[in-house]
Amino acid sequence: MNRRCLYWKKYILEKQPFIENDASEKVIAVGYFDGVHIGHQKVIKTAVDIARERGLTSAVMTFHPHPSVILKPSAKRDNYLTPPEMKADLIEKLGVDQLYLVRF
Repeated sequence: MNRRCLYWKKYILEKQPFIENDASEKVIAVGYFDGVHIGHQKVIKTAVDIARERGLTSAVMTFHPHPSVILKPSAKRDNYLTPPEMKADLIEKLGVDQLYLVRF
């Protein structure tokens, strides 16, 4: 296990408040990021770069299932390219410090 993995944090957010006692400033990329394709990687890497430049924690906030399942059931998206565990692994490899997985 490399050293960065020792500090990798994943949060499963199921209720409010999402994070108690963590008001630290972060740079957060927010999105569904299904497939973690090149465009997603660019957005996430930009957040990581900005965080590093500013000495802040980098984070990604993503969702499972897709928010449309709750917000617009008539057009819901209930399939995905990458299961949450795989998505987390791909995001971690991009150098992100923290992952927030919001369950809808």
